Amino acid sequence: CARAYDGLEPRYRAAIASLTERPIALQVPVSEIYPTGEAYFFQDLIAGLPFSLLYEESTHAALPAIIDGLSRAVEQRDERFFRALALAQEQGGGDGGFGISMGMSMAVRCQDGYIERWSEAAPDDFRDYPVLARAFGDLGAIREAPRRCREAGLPPRDAADFELVQTDLPIVVANGAWDPITPVPLAEYIMPGFERGRLVVFPHAGHGPTRSVDCAGDFLNAFFDDPDAELDMTCVEEGGEATNFFAPYFRTTTVQRAIIMQGEHEERLKWHGIWAGGSLGLTLLGLVGLLLGWFSRRINGFRVQTAGGARLVVFLATVAATAWLAGLGAAAYATGEVTEAMLLFGMAPGAMWFSWLGPLSALFGIFGLILTWRHKHRLRMASAIGLTLVSVGVISLNIAGLVWDLWPL
Repeated sequence: CARAYDGLEPRYRAAIASLTERPIALQVPVSEIYPTGEAYFFQDLIAGLPFSLLYEESTHAALPAIIDGLSRAVEQRDERFFRALALAQEQGGGDGGFGISMGMSMAVRCQDGYIERWSEAAPDDFRDYPVLARAFGDLGAIREAPRRCREAGLPPRDAADFELVQTDLPIVVANGAWDPITPVPLAEYIMPGFERGRLVVFPHAGHGPTRSVDCAGDFLNAFFDDPDAELDMTCVEEGGEATNFFAPYFRTTTVQRAIIMQGEHEERLKWHGIWAGGSLGLTLLGLVGLLLGWFSRRINGFRVQTAGGARLVVFLATVAATAWLAGLGAAAYATGEVTEAMLLFGMAPGAMWFSWLGPLSALFGIFGLILTWRHKHRLRMASAIGLTLVSVGVISLNIAGLVWDLWPL
């Protein structure tokens, strides 16, 4: 990570600060989400997306890559990225898929002591962590929030309701070391009240390790069966593995382009699909046809006149092109399994190796076309036409791939 993302932390902090001072505004189609036709992006996006990915250890692999991608988008004021983000939100639903009622959330926070404590702690936060504190709130608004709660008829409940728990019951507090919202220091803060309490920290887990770590259910059941027994820490210490980060990753704007075209030029997207699909169809047809032809000749003992290696070169073009798209498809699937958000920036590292098969197949396709026409007098007309069409299909497929940013450029 240090080699792949040199200087990432200061770049990330600078990106957050940049959007704090100068948010990004752009024109988008008028819709229910954007009734004025304007979309704005603030610092909470840059800080909030990586924060949200800390919850699940399954998404940790993409964290540095996404932080890098976000930082680069802000540094370049990349309109394509932010336009894709705006349209993705519109296509995916206005609440971002979380289904949160912010009114209800704030009503609870007004009454459960959260707002009062936030207001008290905010000045220190803004002094000690100015960039991050400003990413998630405005000091003036936070200071004013307790009064606003009372004006809304939502005063905090009796502070006695929030006294730290004191108990001699056997307690296990299970925490993920990466938990962003109930972090380990808070668990340590409440532990003195648990006379027979034990804090266990799952080193690679996020929020809720007893749910996300495979063996944690058995770990909990063993505690419930015998709360006074010595804890078997095997699951805690060995139940999860350190993340293999995407470092580096294959940068591509393919998904950004697709989202924008889907939202603003849907008919054009269909024609691009027909173009790429037809080219792929010719490529696959050539791959199968050349294979079947080779096998049938071996079975029948039929010999054909050589054509300068045209058949072999065109066959290699179809193999390379098929492996190129199949490899990128597998990499995209693997990336989406980690987090679909990563696809806005690129794919898992393995995609880089497959991406080189694109230009390689294009070179084979061009060379195969040249050989076919140079030796067409040695070929039957049907063979010459077939090899020509397949070569053109591979070349056309690569032009589409180049347009859609699937080459290693």
